[in-house]
Amino acid sequence: MKKCGRGSAKGIHHWRTGTKLKVMFDNDFQPLGDEGSRLKGQLGTMLRNPHRVPLTYVDWNSVPEEIKSAIWKEIELIATRNSKNREWRGPDHRTGRTHFSQIRHEMSANGENTDKMSVFIKTRDENDPDVKAVVEEFNQNLAEIPESLQTIEVRNKIFHDVLGEDGHGYCKTYGSGVPRSAVYGQSSRSSHASSSSNLNEITRQVREATQEIGQRLSSEIEQRLSSEIE
Repeated sequence: MKKCGRGSAKGIHHWRTGTKLKVMFDNDFQPLGDEGSRLKGQLGTMLRNPHRVPLTYVDWNSVPEEIKSAIWKEIELIATRNSKNREWRGPDHRTGRTHFSQIRHEMSANGENTDKMSVFIKTRDENDPDVKAVVEEFNQNLAEIPESLQTIEVRNKIFHDVLGEDGHGYCKTYGSGVPRSAVYGQSSRSSHASSSSNLNEITRQVREATQEIGQRLSSEIEQRLSSEIE
């Protein structure tokens, strides 16, 4: 009987997405387990590309060092880019396989706020220094807004000021598979712009009110001083 071959290496389906791959190695630096096999498959996929490694080489030891260096630089480039993407997303969540929609549903059932910052805090380790820094900056910005004006839209706008806007087809704190259009509607861009303009208008009103109060207090103080001097 003709035996079936081992087939082509499948590689890692989420390669280049920024997802971390945890691989164990033995004392000879050989990858172990299922993740190790996937890593080997991914490297095999890269090496089958004739633009990277010409097929005229039948042994890895005979591959010139410049080609090996080029492959390693590509891996380093991907790792660097993924690291920057993770920083842009902010601290990693700790929800495991529980979807954000389930967490948001439970928070709503318990009477908790479900704005983006509230969900962000709920799904992160509050003792993480990066999480503390985000929450501190958010609270500082929120403190400049009167409590009566701290709507969900305003809180979400401050959240995006701290952690950046949503990515293409992705809405922060809503998990994978939930695009911006599902959260903000088809006019997601205009919704963000409207939220931004509302917050700017609120900030302007607060500043004007603060200046008016300051001027009134200064005037009252001057009148009292004048009376006491007289």
